[in-house]
Amino acid sequence: MPSPAKKQPDISPEWLSPQSAGVYAEVGTNTVHEWLKTGKLIHSRINQKLIRIRRRNLDTFLEDYIVQDPNGDIVKDAVNDICSSFLRKKAC
Repeated sequence: MPSPAKKQPDISPEWLSPQSAGVYAEVGTNTVHEWLKTGKLIHSRINQKLIRIRRRNLDTFLEDYIVQDPNGDIVKDAVNDICSSFLRKKAC
């Protein structure tokens, strides 16, 4: 009887390559390299080619760019305005 397949542990690495950081942040690798080059994103350079980014540093960097609209969701408001205008013109 075959032995049951071993379940791989759910491992989320603490250190990411620039490519993995791009996937995690849903941006291109070139964008991550630009953040590194300009000093915006804290990282470790193991040697000339090996770069690692701590996940919490990436999270902190991204959180600095959170956009909060004090007036609410602009797109939602625009859609509501269009719908309201449309409904006023039609007799229901």
